[in-house]
Parts: sequence; C-alpha cells; structure tokens
Amino acid sequence: MASSSRILVESELLCYVQNNFWKFQKAAVVQTIVGFYNEDKVLAAKTSLFEFVSSLSEKPDGVPTQIGLRRQNDSRKANAYDDLMKLYDFLDAGGVTLPTCAAENLSRLPPVSPRVKWTCTIWRLVWRRAAAAEVKGGEVVSGGAAAAAACR
Repeated sequence: MASSSRILVESELLCYVQNNFWKFQKAAVVQTIVGFYNEDKVLAAKTSLFEFVSSLSEKPDGVPTQIGLRRQNDSRKANAYDDLMKLYDFLDAGGVTLPTCAAENLSRLPPVSPRVKWTCTIWRLVWRRAAAAEVKGGEVVSGGAAAAAACR
C-alpha cells in the first residue's frame, strides 16, 4: 500500500467549511456555523488550522495572525470564526494544499436549509452569467475574475 503525504484533520467544523466554502455564499456558511457550533468547537477548529500552518515547511508570506484588534464587546466565538475564515481563505487563495478535513460523526455536520440552497442556486446562476463576461461601461472587458470576487 502506498503511503500518502496528505494530512488528515478530524474536525466536523473544518469538514463543513472545506465542503461548503465554494458552494455557498460566505455569509450563509458563517451564519450556519455561528448558529450550529459552540465556542469550544470554533476555537478547536481555529487552533487546528493554525497548527497546520505552523507545521508547513514553507509558510506563505502574509499569513493572518490569530489575534487581531478586537473591541471589548466582540464575542470570542465571532473573533475565532473570523480568524478561522480569514486564514482558510488566505491559504486557499495562496494555493496551499489544505489538509483533508473529516468528520467522525456526520450527524454533527449542520444541515443545509432549503432557503440556503435556493439562494445558492440563484447566486450560481448570477455568477455563471457574470463569469461569462465582465461588462464595464457597456463594453465587454474580460471574463470571470470580478464575478468570482463578487460572489465571495
């Protein structure tokens, strides 16, 4: 049996993020996670992702930090989630091969509501149209890049 250099991280929250990061609007993923997972799960997922980054032999430049400037009334859960998503987005955009995230118990993954699915379907249709052609001042300029940014 061949060995794999792929890293496996067991985290229901990271598994959910990894499998839904590009399927749904970022706000929908955020809303689902904030409503489904408790603070301990969010902090554990954030710690796992930062530990993965620290284990990389070649770290990308400009890695977001774990602790940013926070107002006193911000919740730890919201701050941890914000740090987690910034890091995940940064690593994904930087082409870093992310670890494979797995859930031991699939019932611990949040369901996707029909409303979110419908919203996603609409956004996907809009994104496809926008990706086909970027229009600036009534003139077709290029395809895709602005559309992908607008849908995130």
